[in-house]
Amino acid sequence: MSIFPSSKSKPTKDQSKGFSILTTQVVGIVLATLGILGLLSMATFSPADPILFVDHPSSNSVPENAVGPIGATLAFSLLTVVGGGAYVVPLLLVMLGLSVLWGEKIRMTSGSLLGSLIGVLSVSALLHLQFSAGPQISGMDVLGVGQGGVVGQWVAVGLGSYLAVTGATIMLGALLLIAFLLLVPVSIGQVARTTLNLGVRLKSSMVESVKERDWWASDAQPKMNKSIRINRQLAARGGIGTMVLETVEPKSKLSKMKKDDLPATIEIAPTLPLIEEVDDTFISRRQISKSYQMPSPADLLDTHAVRAAHQTDSVLKSQSEVLVNTLASFGIEGGVTDVHPGPVITMYEFAPGPGIKVARIVNLADDLAMALKALKVRV
Repeated sequence: MSIFPSSKSKPTKDQSKGFSILTTQVVGIVLATLGILGLLSMATFSPADPILFVDHPSSNSVPENAVGPIGATLAFSLLTVVGGGAYVVPLLLVMLGLSVLWGEKIRMTSGSLLGSLIGVLSVSALLHLQFSAGPQISGMDVLGVGQGGVVGQWVAVGLGSYLAVTGATIMLGALLLIAFLLLVPVSIGQVARTTLNLGVRLKSSMVESVKERDWWASDAQPKMNKSIRINRQLAARGGIGTMVLETVEPKSKLSKMKKDDLPATIEIAPTLPLIEEVDDTFISRRQISKSYQMPSPADLLDTHAVRAAHQTDSVLKSQSEVLVNTLASFGIEGGVTDVHPGPVITMYEFAPGPGIKVARIVNLADDLAMALKALKVRV
């Protein structure tokens, strides 16, 4: 017994846990690597490659197999024994290795081992029954065995002698399904529901994509606005030169619609020149005093008719285009459907596009006045 304290300490729980995680990851990498090498060796197998430990006639001095002589020997052995079912073995190794790397707990039970064995034998026997006269897998015809190898041929012939080809195929399909259930602990109903839900989601996504494509196609080519109708029978209105933007009252069918969804009417006053022409003729003070007469009080109290400003149809249509283009520059689509020219105020009926709030047009009163060269815009 030493009187000096030992420098070695017992591993803590964290150290043991870290070592366990590292070991698990190493095992997962090894299993996945072995599975990938097995797949490569069988995919690149050539019967002419030299085989280790076996007196096998070969024409290639250097193996063509991607994994070398070891890969050629492994592929030769597996393909001879179980034929095309040998591809199941490396696939299972890859899946097992990835599951270990993802941190899933793998339990090698008797059921999983039995499922793997039944799966390999079922695939080999099915390949022998269905493809014995079809295309060859990795030169199986050169090896002298069927597509299912020696074991697959033995199982297929045994079942075929009692159940014929059709019955044996159905039986092997059922065995393959049982092997899948033993390997993957899920129910058939759960798999069916998952597949059905996936199909429904895929169909709905395709429908949505088609709708979105049609919407973009229709939005890319907007319809032309209808020609505006100019109504000159509107009663004369008095007032200062302003543009009034009003909301049209909904009719019987539109009484339940929201206010922001209704079309709007736009009343525009004739454009007033900022600078009027001035007569250059000079009038002396004496001439003004001789010709000017003071109006009588009765004349001042009389009402005079408002002089109506003359606006042609071309001017009204031009103003309509200016109005539509100005609103479009602010992202408000729509068109002028009717024009009511008045003596001072001209009303334009503007139908905004779907989903456009009238409040957005209200906030653009100053911008519309500037674009239309009006004194004021009231919305």
